[in-house]
Amino acid sequence: MRPAAPTRPLSRSGIRRTIDPCRAPERNDPVRSCRHETPTGGKKRLDGDNIDAADHDIKVIAEIRYHGQGFELRVPLPAEGLTLSNKADVIAAFHAQHKADYGYAFDDALVELYTVRVIAVAKVRHLQLKPLFKGGPDDVGKAFMYDRATIFDDGSRHITPRLDRNKLGAGTVVSGPAIIIQHNSTTLLPPGYTAEVLKYGSMRLSTT
Repeated sequence: MRPAAPTRPLSRSGIRRTIDPCRAPERNDPVRSCRHETPTGGKKRLDGDNIDAADHDIKVIAEIRYHGQGFELRVPLPAEGLTLSNKADVIAAFHAQHKADYGYAFDDALVELYTVRVIAVAKVRHLQLKPLFKGGPDDVGKAFMYDRATIFDDGSRHITPRLDRNKLGAGTVVSGPAIIIQHNSTTLLPPGYTAEVLKYGSMRLSTT
């Protein structure tokens, strides 16, 4: 199990820069300046959340579209921004993404970069779950709370025990009919079913 990673997105929109693979970027090219400025902003936000630098994961992407198109697709933006040597690769990546998403691409059409976006994510570690205590042969008896006549979907009526799930250890097998109760849920075990308590507390239900 992995907890949700803290994410701090930043973007610079409205750039609307047509990508010409044969033309070198201008000295004050806004794409290049954004490529170098926005990761710094992402780092500052993660630093502000007291996240160690070793756990920073910062990605810079370009949102690109065909000239006149009403939506953009995301492709990675090289670390150096757009250069004469990598423009063709960025354009090819956009065509490939468009084809993957929509089944076609306009390889000869002009494309424009509309947004530079930074996604700053904190790396998170897997949660270490504690194994459940090992069950014993008398767990079902210890978990018994009370029983009550219960009518099931097939119309049959059975005296059905209510069991406290917190008292069922790993490896315990409960035979239906039974209703297993815990503070946040209830598990109905009809006649002909068994529930096996697993190592970390999940239950596996199966028919007998």
